[in-house]
Order: sequence, then structure tokens, then C-alpha cells
Amino acid sequence: MDLAEIKQLMREFSDSPIFRLSLEYDSVKIMLEKQAAEARQASPAACQPVTVVSQPAVTINAEEDCGKPKDDEIPVCSPVVGVYYATPSPDAEPFVQVGQQVKKGQTVCIVEAMKMMNEIPAPVSGKVTRILVKPEDTVEYNQPLMFISQAQE
Repeated sequence: MDLAEIKQLMREFSDSPIFRLSLEYDSVKIMLEKQAAEARQASPAACQPVTVVSQPAVTINAEEDCGKPKDDEIPVCSPVVGVYYATPSPDAEPFVQVGQQVKKGQTVCIVEAMKMMNEIPAPVSGKVTRILVKPEDTVEYNQPLMFISQAQE
């Protein structure tokens, strides 16, 4: 991997919604990470209805089936198309559970996309009120994964 390829990788990482990237290529290890303020978060209004393909194909309307965010709820949306994981490894405890308090920036789940594990941070501090997907579900870009009831400050 030469300097031009590394610079290109850095540019693409900068423009992506991913906030942490770890790459190992031959004997080169690269770790890129954005500050929390730089990490792009989907706004509550940005979550759109999505189509989930399974056997048979089923359309899920996020606003009807998952419900609209209630009062102070903030959705945590997937920044990429991928596979949802609630735990850091198969035998580990979940990152979060319904009713659990979380802090802004705390990892609440992982979405795997193209063999890259994207840690999804909590956009706000508060309490997890609903988790809308199951482990190993395929999720779409901007699909709500869970809701967090924003903490009063």
C-alpha cells in the first residue's frame, strides 16, 4: 500500500458515515477514527421507511410497525447496509438492553458491512426504550435500530 492509496483511503473515510476504521494490509496496520462531533449521526427526521427482504419478501414501514419516536425518543439508525449485531462477540453480553442507561457516544451495537465492523454510538445520553431488530438481521441504510429516551439535563 503506497502513500497515494493511504491518502485516498483517508479521503473516502472522511466522507463516509463510518467513525472508526481499522485495516491491516500485508504488514501495514492503519487505524482511522473521527472525533465524536465529526461522526455523522442520522437525525430523527432522516429515518425513512425501509424494505426488508426475507422469505417471503416483506415490506416494513418504520413509522407504522416500529412506531414513531415518542416525545423525547431519538432513533439510532444504521449508517450502512449490513448485518446487525447486539454483542461484540458471539459469547459476550449485549452492548445494551431495553431499560439500560447509555451515554452519548457509547457503543450500542455493531453493523457489519463488507466484513468491516462498524460500531454504532448512542447519539444522545438516555435510556434505551425499544430495540427494533434482532441479532444477525440484515439492516438497510438509515433504518432505525433502536430508540433512546433522551436524558433530561
